[in-house]
Amino acid sequence: MNMDMTIVDWFGYNLPPQERMRLIKEAGFTGIIGVMWTDQFDNDYKSFPEYARNAGLNIENMHGLWVGTNELWTDSLAGQAFMGVVLENIKSVRFLKFQHWLCTPNVKTELNMSNSPKPLELE
Repeated sequence: MNMDMTIVDWFGYNLPPQERMRLIKEAGFTGIIGVMWTDQFDNDYKSFPEYARNAGLNIENMHGLWVGTNELWTDSLAGQAFMGVVLENIKSVRFLKFQHWLCTPNVKTELNMSNSPKPLELE
C-alpha cells in the first residue's frame, strides 16, 4: 500500500533547501511542510514550489513564523508588527497558490495565559 508521508523541510542541518528536499525524497517522503521563516535561514521560500517539484515532492502546507504569534492577542506595537508578518505570509501563500498556510502559538509563552484570548461563553 502506498501512503503519502510528509515532513517539515527543515530538519536541523544547515543545507540548501534543494539539498534538503533531495534528501527528503531519498528517505521516502512524498511531500514537505515548508517553513516561511525568512529572517532565519530560508529567505528563498518563494522558490519552494520549484524546488519541491524538481525533487518530486508536493507541498502539503507552508508554516508561518510562530515566534511572536501570541503578540496577536495584545494591543501593542508588537501585535501590530506581527500582524504585518501574517499579512505578508498570506499574500505570499495566495501568490504562490499554496493550498494551506498555518501558524501556531508560541508554546513557550502559551503557558502565560494572560495574553491569550478569553474563551467564548455560550448561553
